[in-house]
Amino acid sequence: MYEDPAFDFFAQDMRQFAKIQRQPHCRLCREAIWQDSAVRIDGAYYCDDCLRFCRIPLADPA
Repeated sequence: MYEDPAFDFFAQDMRQFAKIQRQPHCRLCREAIWQDSAVRIDGAYYCDDCLRFCRIPLADPA
């Protein structure tokens, strides 16, 4: 890379930041989604953790 360790650290930090920004982000928690798949509803992405907390039990129809 470069001779300056501070510049190497900054360059690596910028590459990592750019990678995170390219990932889809959960609409509820705003975290980057790193799984192989995600749920998209009306164009917004949701992570598995947030969807788990949104589940409610359905009443028995009988």
